[in-house]
Amino acid sequence: MEDSVPQRCSTRDRALQVLLLASTGALSWLAMMVVHEFGHVLFAWLSGGAVARVVLGPLEFSRTELEKNPHPLFVAWGGALVGVTLPLLATVFWRLRRWPAWYLLQFFAGLCLISNGIYLGLVSFLPNAADPADLMREGCPQWVLVLFGIAAFPIGLSLWNGLGPHFGLAAARGRVDARLALGTFLCLLALIGIEVVTYTG
Repeated sequence: MEDSVPQRCSTRDRALQVLLLASTGALSWLAMMVVHEFGHVLFAWLSGGAVARVVLGPLEFSRTELEKNPHPLFVAWGGALVGVTLPLLATVFWRLRRWPAWYLLQFFAGLCLISNGIYLGLVSFLPNAADPADLMREGCPQWVLVLFGIAAFPIGLSLWNGLGPHFGLAAARGRVDARLALGTFLCLLALIGIEVVTYTG
């Protein structure tokens, strides 16, 4: 007769689960800022602008400083548009190729949608709110930013739906892929190192 009592999560399993959750969250947040700023840089180049520097630090919000910006509205939209589109396309491509660890990329895409949605939709109500303030100053109506947030936020949540067991939650009872947990942690350390060097360089 099989034991119907659920197997308890070991200390090792729990430690790996916490490592995977923390590393995925932190890595996704830092990578989200990288992709967002890449959008500003890309749109600046496409519109004939010149980038003075990109500030990426693990302990602060990222920003792109421009030397020349002939189309500020276009460049201001670049961060959010590329910041949600690129992770979504990468996730779709990854899933279609049936590559492993797809749920890490899907979590990242969800975070990008949620963060950029909140950034444009809610932060637009705050004074001097970086990109939202730039967009409105250049003529973009606030309701467009709010609509972007209303659309992006639930899509991001839907991407997170059902990912729990892959991170050791629910029926997984704390069990995760040990190699993936360690690999994600190492990627996080590498990105932090790159951002620290970029910030202080």
